[in-house]
Amino acid sequence: MALVDRDLLLAVVAEARRAPSARNQQPARWRLRDDVIELLEDPARRLPACDPSGRDHRLALGAAWEGTRLALSSRGLRFDDEVLAAVPDEQGVVACGRVVDGGMKDLLVDVVMRRATWRGNFLAVQAHVLGDVAADLEPLGAVLVQNPAIIEDAARVIDDASAANLLRPSAIEELVGWLRLARDHPGWDRDGLNADMLDLSPFSARLQSLALRRGPLSQLHRARLAHLVVGEAEQTRSASALIAVLAQTDEIDIVVGARFYRCWLTVTSAGLHVCPMSVLTADEALGAQFSRALGLPAGWKLLHLWRVGRAPRVVPLSPRLPPEELIT
Repeated sequence: MALVDRDLLLAVVAEARRAPSARNQQPARWRLRDDVIELLEDPARRLPACDPSGRDHRLALGAAWEGTRLALSSRGLRFDDEVLAAVPDEQGVVACGRVVDGGMKDLLVDVVMRRATWRGNFLAVQAHVLGDVAADLEPLGAVLVQNPAIIEDAARVIDDASAANLLRPSAIEELVGWLRLARDHPGWDRDGLNADMLDLSPFSARLQSLALRRGPLSQLHRARLAHLVVGEAEQTRSASALIAVLAQTDEIDIVVGARFYRCWLTVTSAGLHVCPMSVLTADEALGAQFSRALGLPAGWKLLHLWRVGRAPRVVPLSPRLPPEELIT
């Protein structure tokens, strides 16, 4: 008798789909063959402008696979004979595993439905809480950074990097394609970045929509006012710390993506929130700058830099596609 049927897979996917992805593009798809679950990519959801190497795309797939493991663990199940690929095969499969009995519930399951990105200003976090988080993150290959100089450097350069990135027509087009700034947008409660997630009032959302048109944005940049549209320096300075998520240079992205998700859930379990500052690590020169500042040991690279703190209010969860649409 099969351990996994479609109803169970739907329940597992309903939880696994909560894994993070760049722009909330949700590239993961699932397929069931007997008791083997396969994870596939949806190539139509790649982000060629902001993620030309496909790294963040593959990290999202790794996070979705970890989400699948977590969902199975709460049902007393686990994977056996796992196969993880560096890149999708000709069918788009990046991971597969046979489901067997004997799974033990992973404690991080309990915070999956609380994990969210906070893009506003943070409240301060007590030193002992940060100390506990740092200790919990260390085995996962992540480092808590409290050096004021590094935080200030991040705050200083992030706005310039974001503004420069959005001067590229392809980047503007791609970003706008994933924004849902009005509640009547057909993707508001499905995918992408809606105004609630971005902590924008209806008025601010309308201003953002106007400013992100190519002409107005170029004019703003010439007037050195683009930071008003994409500025994050104030939010970065409000962070109690930064988190540097690291990877070994020979690790494949799907493995790193799984650990990336566990790092985020670990921070969530401490009652804290993060906001990835992807622009600082997507830029090769900036990534190298912060790697040097962190003094990374040989064989390690900086994967992502997050700001971390305590959100002042309940943070809305990002929307997700229905599980039925994610099973092939």
